[in-house]
Amino acid sequence: PGQPPAKKMTKKEIAKAAAEARRQALAAVKKQEREERLEHQPWTPQVAESVVQSWVADVEQRAGVGVAAPPSCCFFTFANSRHMMNCAAFTRDVTYMAAGFADSSVRVYNVAQLSQPAPASTSGGKGAGTSKQGAAGGSKGASAMEVDGRGGDPFEEDQQPGVSYLHGHTAPVHAVDFSHDARLLLSGAADGTVRLWSPELQAGLAAFRGHLLPVWDVASGPLGYHFATASADRTARLWSTDKMQTIRIFAGHQADVDVVRWHPNTHYIATASSDRTVRLWDVCTGACVRFLVGLQAAPTSMSVSPDGRQVAVGGEDGAILIWDLGTARRLATLTGHVGPVWSLAHSWGDGACLASGGADETVRLWSLEQIAASQKAAGAAAGGGGDDGAKPAKPLSLQPMSVYRTKSTPVSHVQFSFRNLLLGAGCFSLRQ
Repeated sequence: PGQPPAKKMTKKEIAKAAAEARRQALAAVKKQEREERLEHQPWTPQVAESVVQSWVADVEQRAGVGVAAPPSCCFFTFANSRHMMNCAAFTRDVTYMAAGFADSSVRVYNVAQLSQPAPASTSGGKGAGTSKQGAAGGSKGASAMEVDGRGGDPFEEDQQPGVSYLHGHTAPVHAVDFSHDARLLLSGAADGTVRLWSPELQAGLAAFRGHLLPVWDVASGPLGYHFATASADRTARLWSTDKMQTIRIFAGHQADVDVVRWHPNTHYIATASSDRTVRLWDVCTGACVRFLVGLQAAPTSMSVSPDGRQVAVGGEDGAILIWDLGTARRLATLTGHVGPVWSLAHSWGDGACLASGGADETVRLWSLEQIAASQKAAGAAAGGGGDDGAKPAKPLSLQPMSVYRTKSTPVSHVQFSFRNLLLGAGCFSLRQ
């Protein structure tokens, strides 16, 4: 009593209230999904506290790189390897370097011991592990180190300090990669197997079989435990180090899957195939969530930016294409290499610098700051006008900000250390 009767809602008001309730419910579901993504996932391993502390120390001492402050470069040249070195990888702290060879061997090098002068060889030749410090191709800010790549003689192996020989594959090794804590090493070979090694024990721990054809690439997960592989059987696969069976099979490419890389958040992997497409896969469901086109040649290298927003892919034609993973739109084309681009790497931090190494015996540095500025301008234009059909910005065409030339050495691998030191490796090739 004393209160006016409630006003009856019209049909229009009821529909509006129902729509608002649905919107709020959907927002609550999305918020819960975001919170679950931020929480520790049960399938993601817990990183050891000592490893986390070392990462924090590296971040605190990390050098910023860009146009105003290009990174320093240290290049490792494999001499006397008879053109047998196929791939290489460094640990994040640059303590060890691993290389895969066509003679089916995997070799692990202690970088600290390689940098020490070796005693003179009694045979009159170069001593094993000889190192040379100096300018690589006369480039400022670059140094070169020579690594003896000879092998095959068991008596010779014992004479090389700081080198461990791992035997187990029965065909050429095409890919190697260290785990996040450098305790494990993965290798993939043309025999269709992936092998897990312990550099400390200098022994094999497991052999993973499942691919029907050669394994072209292997990538260890950012947090360890899981790893991904790419094969000529047109599939990529997800594995864990404690199970011999495949966890996920990512099928859909129409040709060899040449390269595989992890997204930084560990929820996705990216694959590049000879069918000239790039795909992004959801690790939990195995579904393809992005399909990127635009390659004019088979891919030879790939790198995902540290923030996970962009992916760069290098091809046999020497071009490097960069896509936005959120919109699946191509942002830029980088030209300059003559021949295949064998390796790509983003700098740590804001990923403002992209390094590339190719068959043209050069390491090239690209500034991605212009791409970021173009994206910001395009976003401002779209936001200011709303959904008015504004056209997306055209892909940029960029030139390298720096070029490091090697001494007759095609660049097989480039990688940034956690402190943004640029590392490179290649096999010396005598010009005819």
